[in-house]
Amino acid sequence: MVVRNWENGLGQSIDAALFRVVFEQNAMGMALRAVDPRESLWLEVNDKFCEIFGYTREKLLQMTSIDLSYPEEQDDAVEYNQRLLSGEIKSYSREKRYIHKDGHTIWANIWLSAVDGSDDTPSMIISVIEDITERKREEAALQESEERFKAFIDASPSAILMKDIEGRYLVANKRWHEWFNPEGIEIIGKSVHDFYSREHAEAISAQDRKIVETGRAVKLEYETPFADGQVRNTLMQKFPIHDSGGAIVGVGGVNMDITERKEAERALSTAYEQLETIVEDRTRELTESRNRMRAIFDNAPVELYLKDLEGRYIEVNRQFEDLFNVKSPDIVGKLPNEIHNPELAAIVRDHDLEILESGKVSVEDQKAVTETGERVLRTVKFPVFDDNQVITGLGAVVTDVTELELARQEAIQANLSKSEFLASMSHELRTPMNAVLGFAQMLELDSRNTLSTAQKEYINIILQGGNHLLDLINEVLDLAKIEAGQLTLSMEEVSANEVIADCVALTCPLADQRGIRIINQFSSSPTTKLLADRLRLQQVLLNLVSNAIKFNRTDGAVTIDGRETNDSFIRISVTDSGVGIAKKDHANVFDMFHRLGVDPMVAQEGTGIGLTVTKMLVEQMAGRIGFESELGVGSTFWFELPLVSKKISVQ
Repeated sequence: MVVRNWENGLGQSIDAALFRVVFEQNAMGMALRAVDPRESLWLEVNDKFCEIFGYTREKLLQMTSIDLSYPEEQDDAVEYNQRLLSGEIKSYSREKRYIHKDGHTIWANIWLSAVDGSDDTPSMIISVIEDITERKREEAALQESEERFKAFIDASPSAILMKDIEGRYLVANKRWHEWFNPEGIEIIGKSVHDFYSREHAEAISAQDRKIVETGRAVKLEYETPFADGQVRNTLMQKFPIHDSGGAIVGVGGVNMDITERKEAERALSTAYEQLETIVEDRTRELTESRNRMRAIFDNAPVELYLKDLEGRYIEVNRQFEDLFNVKSPDIVGKLPNEIHNPELAAIVRDHDLEILESGKVSVEDQKAVTETGERVLRTVKFPVFDDNQVITGLGAVVTDVTELELARQEAIQANLSKSEFLASMSHELRTPMNAVLGFAQMLELDSRNTLSTAQKEYINIILQGGNHLLDLINEVLDLAKIEAGQLTLSMEEVSANEVIADCVALTCPLADQRGIRIINQFSSSPTTKLLADRLRLQQVLLNLVSNAIKFNRTDGAVTIDGRETNDSFIRISVTDSGVGIAKKDHANVFDMFHRLGVDPMVAQEGTGIGLTVTKMLVEQMAGRIGFESELGVGSTFWFELPLVSKKISVQ
């Protein structure tokens, strides 16, 4: 140990060896220095002193106290030293900051005493220093924690308070003061007896004592008067406060305003009661509705069933049970493969999936073996949707159409027989009619110069009537052939211009006779070819132009026009300026035996099947036909046939 001439004065009053032991072994940092308040060097320092500041002993003995002091506290240290050396004070202690060797701040408790020399003046100063850096850090952390805790409880929407075991207030947050102490009266250290009536205070104290005694928390609901005069519903939760050893040292309380919650609960209770009533009423209505629907479902004259998305049967009606001789419990909940053989089950499931994927209705006739034998069943399957239009399953209506199918087949056979009869009769009628017309024509040619005028008129009447009757027979024969499927078409490339020109030539005499002009405005290219049966195309045109002439006005006109459509068809139209067709008759124009015209005498001409045959012929040639007409203005009948370049399948 290095000593700088300090034993001469101090050694006279105490044992130097003992002092050295105390100095060196002390748990506090100790140092000796000269009396100069600013420039004096350390005379001696112990190991603890070196440890506190991080310097070696040799380095410290080259430094002053000012070198170690926190910059902002250096002047303050000089002031205290001057007071000590001047004799104003013999010693002092204080908390002070220093700078460690590595630059961090040290907090320390220091005790300084002046040691008088032989002349009763201070000869040196003894410094004792305790490092309290960790304690100051803990105090700062504790203060920060307390500030956070206070900020936390002040931000709470509930009123929070804490009391010691004697019932004295320790903490009350901002909300508590707002509700119960808006004047800001100091309550810390006081009890409920300082603020409330004796009866009220005793009741609160009794609650607190019970919590301390039992160590259990409690919840209590009150109608609490607030400082502003309101009485509100609050929920007080009181609980014991324990120290670090687990001993109860106080009581805490959290008081929540539950007025809105109570009102909501009351409103909810009322709404719940109303909802229960609504649900009961609705349940009753649904039950009644389901019973009604079940009655309809079970008593429907057709078989009904419903399936889920997996194909399981959900419901089947009585007709279904009777038809297949099954009971609902035996089929409901089962998949097709649990009911049918594997082949049929696969067909049923595939059909179900088509409905579920497409979302469309499907109608299918199938033969099925039932208890009454083989039957023809018409099944209409349809998807079942929920309120969001999501498919949740499928349903089906199964109708036994065995008798209907038999009747249909019989009707088809009867119609074929009728058509065959008409075809046969028409053929049988044409033979004698051709003979009558032939002999009448021969008589007309051979006897022109020998017959009287009256006889010539008779022959003319025979020829006109015979030709008209032959036309009717031909129409009936065509209709019969079409219905019987015996009409044979000779499809070829046909020049539309040529066919129209031929038609105009054939109908001009009739038009001239009635004073009607025929106007051909067909503008198709001469090279344009139609795919059609030439004779049947001419028959269609002649029928439409003849009708246009027949139902036209005297001095009227018939216009034939045509154009190519966007889908590779040729549209040919025949327009007249005649009487037109009433709206009410539009839907029946192409019906069999429907006669056009407003003149009763004219309407009686023909069989009423001319337009029917015309429509059938156009459709047989893969075409389409239609019309537009206005009563008193005229009519336009049109038909479209494919160009040769368009590939059309003709039956």
